[in-house]
Amino acid sequence: YQLFQDCASLTQAPELPATELAARCYMSMVWNCTRLTQAPALPATKMVTSCYDGIFMGCTALTQAPELPAMELSDGCYGGMFDGCTALTKAPELPATELPIYCYVLMFTGCTSLTQAPELPATELSEGCYYGMFNGCASLTQAPELHNTDVRADSCCNRMFGGCSNLSLIKVNFTEWTRWTRVWVSGVAPTGTFVCPKSLAEEYGENRIPEGWKMVDLDEWTSTQSVDAAHCDIWAEGLSLFVRGTEGRIEVYDLNGRLVRSAEGKEHETVRFVLPGKGTYVVKTETKSVKIMN
Repeated sequence: YQLFQDCASLTQAPELPATELAARCYMSMVWNCTRLTQAPALPATKMVTSCYDGIFMGCTALTQAPELPAMELSDGCYGGMFDGCTALTKAPELPATELPIYCYVLMFTGCTSLTQAPELPATELSEGCYYGMFNGCASLTQAPELHNTDVRADSCCNRMFGGCSNLSLIKVNFTEWTRWTRVWVSGVAPTGTFVCPKSLAEEYGENRIPEGWKMVDLDEWTSTQSVDAAHCDIWAEGLSLFVRGTEGRIEVYDLNGRLVRSAEGKEHETVRFVLPGKGTYVVKTETKSVKIMN
């Protein structure tokens, strides 16, 4: 607990080979170690209460997160884990499908360089599990899809995307509003797309669908859905086409084979193209070719 807190000259953390943990064992261990650039491996697959809570909080030079393979989580196990890691651009995979209370609370809050969120496959949520998870992630443009349909988990998504000023796409599967989305989209992009089941009430505000966004039926999303292959995402919103996660030249053609847009892509950046009009386009990258309709 707080073993190396505020060690501002620490550049390398020790190895942490333990696979059996105890409650709060690594809590705030390298908190505010502002020169630490690489995290140690964390091989444990069974979490215990608050075991990694705040472990890398304030590590502003940390650029890469460790793998987090655990499928069995515990209360608060990843709480605030990367809070304030302003150089972190990509989150680790989070494969767990059953989430205990506050397990991901404030996990990436203040990660202002984070451009790619992890998938969230969980279908069983608990109180506060996603509370403030991406709060202040100003570089995030697309939210991870929320698969859960059980809205009884009180406050599970409260403040989840607050302050994500470039976030413009959210996709959910729940069918009714409850208290679990309080202030969850305060400060997101002024325009965007909210994809949801048709049965979800069309209500707007910081607790519901962001003001200024359009609501799209989940069943009709096939024409504009994100296409994920070879670690490259491509999606359309109105006359904007987005390509994320690819290196090299990106080319956009109309159906007559005319090149209408092109740019150089970077792995951790999202490239936005303004299309000349509605229609079907072919996007070519170094790794694939995709037809997409807007």
